[in-house]
Amino acid sequence: MRDEPRQMASKCWIAPDFELGFHHFQYSAEDLNCFPHTHGEYNVTLCLNRTIEYIVNGRLEGLEAGDLLVINPGEIHQGRYGTNQTASRGITFYLTERALKNL
Repeated sequence: MRDEPRQMASKCWIAPDFELGFHHFQYSAEDLNCFPHTHGEYNVTLCLNRTIEYIVNGRLEGLEAGDLLVINPGEIHQGRYGTNQTASRGITFYLTERALKNL
């Protein structure tokens, strides 16, 4: 598998009612240093390549290509992406509890 170019990319779409969002990203370790934070909605992240690490409520969650991680509303988390040579790509879906119940 060839290495992805080290290029930061981020595309977001959020529904007008803020019930649902979609974020496609490509980050390397040098592009983004995420501080611990929370969200008011569910975050469902799908790792598309390489490794993505999240620290969720103090525990390390490592994702490889094809892995899925659900972060509940209010959980303290931070992401770590890629290495200096390769970038991590993923998709995160943001869903409020109401949107999730309506699926």
